[in-house]
Amino acid sequence: MDSKHLCPPGETLWTTYYKHGVPRYIVTSKTGNREVYFLYPIINGERGKRIGKARSPIALEDTYLNEFYENTI
Repeated sequence: MDSKHLCPPGETLWTTYYKHGVPRYIVTSKTGNREVYFLYPIINGERGKRIGKARSPIALEDTYLNEFYENTI
């Protein structure tokens, strides 16, 4: 499934986290700027309000996605 349509205008989509083939979260940054990354939930196929901001995608995973990984395995 292509999740580019979930990316906010002016931002670049870096990765999508899927559970059972359904997108659950996306990580983006401002277009042309990789100093700050943003985490958005995907709810019923639509992008929700930004829930996280960090200087690296790994920091977003560590802070916000531990439960996601625990429930995926």
